[in-house]
Amino acid sequence: MVHETQWSVNDPIIDMAAMQALFPVTAQAAQTLGVDADLVTRLQAAIPKIRPLPRTDFGQTQVLGPSADSAGNDMLALSAQPTAAKHNVENLGLEPVWPYNLIRDSGNQSDLAQRTFSHRSYITRLAGRLERRRDRVHPAQGLPALLARCPATTAKHLGSRSIGL
Repeated sequence: MVHETQWSVNDPIIDMAAMQALFPVTAQAAQTLGVDADLVTRLQAAIPKIRPLPRTDFGQTQVLGPSADSAGNDMLALSAQPTAAKHNVENLGLEPVWPYNLIRDSGNQSDLAQRTFSHRSYITRLAGRLERRRDRVHPAQGLPALLARCPATTAKHLGSRSIGL
């Protein structure tokens, strides 16, 4: 199964989040262990070149930059091409929250993450009830304030899992 909602796009959010989260800690671990000096050099050179997490408007029709955050009319985008075709129904815009922990419940991007959650693409109803989608549940692990905004069925589902809340 392909995890990406959009295929063959520039700067998919899951790649950008992974690079932002993992490159610095990988370089630090290698330095601490005194190994892979060439890798450390390449990672340190790459880190400042990693682009910011992609952003879009709530309709997901245009690319916005980080400067749009202050107006409060943006959300995290699936990629730098928000209008590209979508191939599945995963809400990947919150992967920087969880599992990568780039955005927490407080801090300068917390509001951005909450807007992304509020305007996510896929809130599915099945047989008159909200579907318990894995990608709807996981962001609550990084932003506990979102848990209060989840339907009761999702909150009950979270209570049955060991997620560190």
